[in-house]
Amino acid sequence: MNAVDSEYRMRMSDEDRGTDMIEKSFIAEKMSHYAHFATGSLSSLKKDGIYAELKKFYENNYSSNRMDLVLVGNHTLDKLQSLAEINFKDIKNK
Repeated sequence: MNAVDSEYRMRMSDEDRGTDMIEKSFIAEKMSHYAHFATGSLSSLKKDGIYAELKKFYENNYSSNRMDLVLVGNHTLDKLQSLAEINFKDIKNK
């Protein structure tokens, strides 16, 4: 949770963050995932049972068959494939 708070604090003065918030307020449907906050702070995450809920979400949803991966780089296709396999092979397909 400290990592999330650190990211939140780092982006507080980021100009792009303000642009994102404006876009979301005009473009996103109110109930869509896009309309929700992208980060949180320690104060927004300090709720009873949140760690257990996050862990449950991770265990139920963090699965390779539910993910897409895009790599962009100045490498050959074979090298990019090798990098993907090395760095993402441990993500289980639940």
